[in-house]
Amino acid sequence: MIAPRASGNRQNDLHFVAADVALAELVVPGEDSVVPWEAGSEGELVLTHLDRECQLLRFRTGDIVRLTATERCGCGALRSRCWHRVPLRVPRARPAG
Repeated sequence: MIAPRASGNRQNDLHFVAADVALAELVVPGEDSVVPWEAGSEGELVLTHLDRECQLLRFRTGDIVRLTATERCGCGALRSRCWHRVPLRVPRARPAG
């Protein structure tokens, strides 16, 4: 769902390439509050599958990402979003016992 930019580009951003099958959102880590989808926004990446027959409806990835751009990329990619992955993950509660 996320792919690197073309090798000729010197940036380290990634493209979200599954907009036709999944809705990507950013949420405040550990909460359900949605973060606005705009350049500079940062939050936990949450994916919602658009096919109602899919067993996985909504998936909290645990990855913290920052949107670096929401417009068409310089490499020519359409409908893609450019991402920079923040080197953090959302801590998960461990079961007691």
